[in-house]
Amino acid sequence: MAKDYQVKISIDSSGAISSIDGVTTALNKTSDAVDNTEKQIKDLASALKTLNPNTKQWQDLAKQ
Repeated sequence: MAKDYQVKISIDSSGAISSIDGVTTALNKTSDAVDNTEKQIKDLASALKTLNPNTKQWQDLAKQ
């Protein structure tokens, strides 16, 4: 699916790019999403380490 984006490039008096609106925001949102996903994976891995399938609770669930 193609999407069109509008990008605003700001250049300072020396001719250097000082900001790229639209791109910077999109990259920050993507980075935040990746960080959140990474945290969720670490939380899940931590929870799985404590999993003991030999408990009565898990054995009862397995029977269902």
